[in-house]
Amino acid sequence: MVISQLSEYLQRHRRASVGDMALHLDSSPDTVQAMLDLLERKRRVIRVADARGSCGSCGGCASNCATNAVYEWALPESG
Repeated sequence: MVISQLSEYLQRHRRASVGDMALHLDSSPDTVQAMLDLLERKRRVIRVADARGSCGSCGGCASNCATNAVYEWALPESG
């Protein structure tokens, strides 16, 4: 997966969870998260929901919590 595909997906959908992006892009959540970290450092995306507790409880699904983090595209749409 190329970072431009992730950027395009998030621009199109405006907001999405790591899990949704990974599923759509046929990639692992870890790979998507690494690219999101880079985009966040470049101020292109914003993390809008924390992974921890975003589902309402923390009942031992720690391995899935990272996929619940939600990101939003931070730049205006390109015309």
